[in-house]
Amino acid sequence: MNGKANDQSDVTSIDNAEKDRILGELLKIKMNEINSMLPQYIASFAIYITITGGLLKFALDAAAPLEQRHALTAFGVALSGLGLVTCLLGAILRSRLVMEIRDISVKLDLPVLTSSFMPLLFATILMTVFISLCLAGWICLLLK
Repeated sequence: MNGKANDQSDVTSIDNAEKDRILGELLKIKMNEINSMLPQYIASFAIYITITGGLLKFALDAAAPLEQRHALTAFGVALSGLGLVTCLLGAILRSRLVMEIRDISVKLDLPVLTSSFMPLLFATILMTVFISLCLAGWICLLLK
């Protein structure tokens, strides 16, 4: 009877060790995923600023026909709206990843390194505010 109890505890300890190893690997993947998001945000933001700057240059050109300026302004509104939706989806993804990382860390009895989440949070807030201001500017320009 004692031999069967030892066999079961060995299986349980192997299962727990395997679960911890898998959770550790999953934690590494999730941390890499959240760390790789910041460069993607910065690149996307740079592209948004470049396109917005080009649109603004041509939308404010006095020599351009009124219809062309309105079309470029409408495109600017649409681009900024898309940017806001992207920021919203990015915030949802970030919060989901942070929650998953915290859950895994708790299961592994590890401290949660919240400092690695902050740059992404600040980038999301900065982009949302900037794109909101751009959207307001485009709307004002469209109504002008």
